[in-house]
Amino acid sequence: MVPLGGLDDNAIVVWNVAEGKPICDHHVALKYTNFIRFFNNSDESFLTGGKSNPRIWNIDYKNSKLFNNEVIYGHMRRIWTTAVIDNDDKQAYLGSTTGDIVAFDIQNYYLKHFE
Repeated sequence: MVPLGGLDDNAIVVWNVAEGKPICDHHVALKYTNFIRFFNNSDESFLTGGKSNPRIWNIDYKNSKLFNNEVIYGHMRRIWTTAVIDNDDKQAYLGSTTGDIVAFDIQNYYLKHFE
């Protein structure tokens, strides 16, 4: 389980629920985070977004660490409110407070399409 922290700490913590112990944690972003979405085919990868660039996270269970990569989309600034990841974990679609929807390539971390 990976809950998002609140505005006071803005951290994520990966938990081993069966043992009731945290595995690792990390500061999410400079701004607040609205959502977290796990990949469909991996329990080691997830996506976060909010009032900062979306990030793709990878959990290293063996070494108790989290690594992230920001999605590159240029000068566009949005507050991301929701996301859907396609079934084969190749694309993600993000929705914003302005009603925009963007698609990006998960494997290369770049924006593919903007509506």
